[in-house]
Amino acid sequence: MAMSLEQYLVIKAELTAAQAKELKARLEMVAAAGHTKVGSKTITFDSGAKVEVKNTVNITIDESQLPSVKERLADDRLYYAVFVPKPNFSATAFKALTAEQKEIVEDALVSKAGTPGFTVKKLPGGIDPV
Repeated sequence: MAMSLEQYLVIKAELTAAQAKELKARLEMVAAAGHTKVGSKTITFDSGAKVEVKNTVNITIDESQLPSVKERLADDRLYYAVFVPKPNFSATAFKALTAEQKEIVEDALVSKAGTPGFTVKKLPGGIDPV
């Protein structure tokens, strides 16, 4: 028997609650470990169990600032050592290629199935989806 939308929404709500509970527990464990520096630390419990505690900093790039930074560094080698250009795939540009060009480019592409998406847009009775 197929799952109903109502069953799916209950499972999704339970998952969201469980994720919030796990995050709270994780933050409490990190705080209890007293590890405040960026990096990782292995904690050994009296029972012999070991856990690795990690504190990370997420760094993003304000791309609008890159031209100014590059100009002020005045050294392309230094700039490209810090801001490593990485290849990004453009499906739009790929679709515009000729069949021969696509065949060449496909040598560098690795395809694997992603996780299927499922988004509830509207529920009966005007109830907002969870």
